[in-house]
Amino acid sequence: MKIERRIVLVSVITGLVLVGGVARATRPDADRRPLIHACVDDKTGAPRIVGDDVICRKTETSLDWNFRGPEGPAGPRGPKGDPGVPGPKGPQGNPGAPGTPGPAGPTGGAAGGGPGALRVLDNTGAEVGLFLYPGVVAMTIGSETVLTTLDVTAQVIDQSSLPTTYYAAAGCVGPKLMYLDLLRYGTASSGVLYYPTGGIIATTYGSYNQDGDCTTNPGSANLAAMGTASIASLAAPFKLAR
Repeated sequence: MKIERRIVLVSVITGLVLVGGVARATRPDADRRPLIHACVDDKTGAPRIVGDDVICRKTETSLDWNFRGPEGPAGPRGPKGDPGVPGPKGPQGNPGAPGTPGPAGPTGGAAGGGPGALRVLDNTGAEVGLFLYPGVVAMTIGSETVLTTLDVTAQVIDQSSLPTTYYAAAGCVGPKLMYLDLLRYGTASSGVLYYPTGGIIATTYGSYNQDGDCTTNPGSANLAAMGTASIASLAAPFKLAR
């Protein structure tokens, strides 16, 4: 009788070990990440979350999970959100650099200008001509309007350079010619204003004199005869008036 009891006892213990081993074997051990352990009732299907060391009952099935499934397809693009609230007004920027002066405006007929035009007068009140910005005076000489530069600091006509003259022949000999374009620009020196007068009489030259130096180098330009007018009687300082 004693031998039979031991056999039965050993059989019961062995069965419990095997049952426990089967219950534990249902939990995957290959993945060492933290698992969620549960025991699911075989009849009702109700899960029961348990600890890692709990063995499910005979009427339950062990269920463990933590595995990440395959990534699903991207969902549809959501609707565009509402515009955000406008931000606060930024500080005022620094002033920009001054622009370059524009070209001189057109002159009136025979440098007369219109009512209220700004004019250049000498120290005696005699009219020099119509003031054109920046620092140019339009003088009426005979029937022609001649532009020349003002020395606005000294308040007189600028006489700091010699006129550039052109010659048909080499060596700066023969009649003196001056360049002529729409503006008919003159150069003053030693009390005399030198300017192109009349129309174009030549379009080529053989030499020219610039700043007192003669250069023989043929070229082409619109050239007119050189005229002269005395400006010695214009008394400084000039002033502007309307």
